[in-house]
Amino acid sequence: MKRLIINADDLGYDNGVVRGIIDLHRAGLVSSTSCMTNQPAWPLAAAYLRDHPDLGAGVHLVMNDGFPLLPPERVPALIGADRHFRNDLQILRSLRAGTTAQLRAEFRAQIERVRAAPYADGRRVKVEVDITPFRERPNLEIAIRSDTGDIIATASAIDVMAFHLAFTLHLRGGGDAGPGYEVVVLLYYDDPLAPQDRRQAPVAPASPPAEPDSAR
Repeated sequence: MKRLIINADDLGYDNGVVRGIIDLHRAGLVSSTSCMTNQPAWPLAAAYLRDHPDLGAGVHLVMNDGFPLLPPERVPALIGADRHFRNDLQILRSLRAGTTAQLRAEFRAQIERVRAAPYADGRRVKVEVDITPFRERPNLEIAIRSDTGDIIATASAIDVMAFHLAFTLHLRGGGDAGPGYEVVVLLYYDDPLAPQDRRQAPVAPASPPAEPDSAR
C-alpha cells in the first residue's frame, strides 16, 4: 500500500503559519514539517513539537531571511549593515575565504560550557551543558569517568531542541563522586562527515544542586 506524506514548510515563520500547521496536524492532514529556527514564532513552534513527537520535524536551513542565530561578529559575510541576512545575490557577491565556514557555524551547534557537580548523597551528579544556537538539531553523549578511568555513568540525548540542558546521572559501582572524576560530553550529528565537538570538565563540588523533580 502506498503512503502519502504531506509536509508543511516554514514552521516558526510567524504565529499564523505556526497555528495553521498545528491545526492541520491536529486534523490529521499533515504529518511532517520543516522548521525555521531563526524566525519570530520559533519558540511557539518548538513548544508544540516537544509535546507532539508524532509530528515529524526537519530543518529548513535559512541564510537569506531574518537575523542569524549567532552574534553578528561571528557571521559578518552573511549580514548587511542592518544585521539582517543578505539576499541571495548579495551573499554570492560577498563570497570570500571563510564565508562557507561562517555558514557551517550558523547551521551547526557547538558546546559552549559543561558543568558537573555531585549531589549531597555523592551517588548522583548534575551535568549542565550549554550549546550555541543552532538549526540542525544535534545529538549528545555524556559519560562520567572515575579517578581510575572507568565509565560509571552515561546518558544520551537525541535531536536536542534546547540551548541549555541539565541531566541527573546516577553513578554505578557503589562509590561516591570525588576528586579526579570528570564528565565528558560529545556533540555529534547523524551525518558522519558533519563536525563534532567534545568537551570535558571535572566533577567539582559546588553549592549542592537542587533536587530534581524527577531524575532524567
